[in-house]
Amino acid sequence: MRERGFESALILDGSVDMELNIKTIMRRVHRVLPSWDLLFPGHCGAFERIQPRVSAQLPMLRVANMPLCLHAYAVSRSGVDSLLDHLAALPPDRDILGMAIMRLAEQRRLAMYSLDTPVFVPESTDKTRRLAGNKRLAISAINHLHERQQ
Repeated sequence: MRERGFESALILDGSVDMELNIKTIMRRVHRVLPSWDLLFPGHCGAFERIQPRVSAQLPMLRVANMPLCLHAYAVSRSGVDSLLDHLAALPPDRDILGMAIMRLAEQRRLAMYSLDTPVFVPESTDKTRRLAGNKRLAISAINHLHERQQ
């Protein structure tokens, strides 16, 4: 990201499903998103719904507490800088990124936001298990593709 000059990046787990209208949703989010380091549009944190709302224009956008199951998150250039600076001082570990995010969040060194109803969820072959928090995706992109193939 630094080398290519990108302002932000979306990082997805290898097997996620998403809302079919994800581009529209993310455009709406970015219109009202204040200065940010991390955005969690896909997580399984049940406590995100009780966090303060960021904007009346988009009630689903919340100040992030500590979303769990990070299968989709976006990072800004300032977020990358903070994470890389923090990671440089730590020993290598496969779970290090999650721990770094948690530590920086505890120290209030990251501006983090989440969607109270995630728009990315882990992919599942069982259609009844495509849950985002306690809700199913409104229009699953994977289900939509399967239906079009039949």
